[in-house]
Amino acid sequence: MWNRLVVIAVLCCAVQAVAEPRWGLKWRSAAGCIEAADLSRAVEAKLGRPVFGADPDFRIDGVADGSESAWKVRLTLVNRAGEILGNRELSSAEKACTALDGKVTAVIALMVESGPPEQPEAPKVTEPVKAAPAPAPLPVPNPVRRRSSDGVYVEIDSDDPRVQLLRHDGMATGSYSGGTVVFNSFSMECTAPCGSIIKRPDSQFYLTGDGITPSAAFSLGEYKSGVKLKVKTGRGWMRGLGWISMATGLALALAGGTLFLLDGVSTSTNGVKMGVENPYVTAKTGLSGAGTGLLIGGGIMLGAGIPLIAFSGTSIEFLPLPSEGPTPLPAGTSEI
Repeated sequence: MWNRLVVIAVLCCAVQAVAEPRWGLKWRSAAGCIEAADLSRAVEAKLGRPVFGADPDFRIDGVADGSESAWKVRLTLVNRAGEILGNRELSSAEKACTALDGKVTAVIALMVESGPPEQPEAPKVTEPVKAAPAPAPLPVPNPVRRRSSDGVYVEIDSDDPRVQLLRHDGMATGSYSGGTVVFNSFSMECTAPCGSIIKRPDSQFYLTGDGITPSAAFSLGEYKSGVKLKVKTGRGWMRGLGWISMATGLALALAGGTLFLLDGVSTSTNGVKMGVENPYVTAKTGLSGAGTGLLIGGGIMLGAGIPLIAFSGTSIEFLPLPSEGPTPLPAGTSEI
């Protein structure tokens, strides 16, 4: 008797699990907001079971944006066919976007727990009706054209998200206090990861950013179908410290060499006759010892400055892209 009850209970649970719809979560957020993976784990932890998976019956699309003055989150429920079934909006006046994490988690959990809204039943008809024409197939999004008539598609894969692509617009000269002053003009094209068509690709470009050593100049004209710039950034403070170290080392070395010269002149003019066995004794000035110390110190500073400059540069690897490719998701978007 008990065995039959246990079997019936297990079968009921299995039927309920199979009948429960699968859910998906698509989340796009600004910097500083909760990430998609963390949000999905928080919702599943609140519900006490896994709910998100591939090929969902229903999906919750979320967008979080704003600034330190106000944040807004919009949640939209869509079905497998892409039809919108409902939406919710949340807002916060807190400075941090994370102030909405708890509310967003609770609302998504409630949407999943409540289930999708019931669709109205089709009206019953007694007379035969003509079959409705088959719906037109959904349009397939066109692939991204990597090359346009006047530009090149560029992606930036960098170890620092602050990397910016700058265009050298030109150079102008002027006069100031009797001298000539040269002005260079630059314009920012995009920030990593870019994903944009850059016009006039034959111009001169640089990669730089806040606290990042500028790269060497390069052109994009040779990449007909598009290019990915794989960037390893260098630190500006390292390069500055390297130049200071080398300048200090050079100054110390010059000072040490000067003291050696002065010591040689002094010893050649200060001989004192003492006798037959030791006719001349050179007067000790102490300049050679000081010169040796300065030379050693200058060599150490030069040796420290060279690797600081050598390893502080920004390097770029150019990876050509195919002429066409899938439409990329907007920056900050991930899908579970």
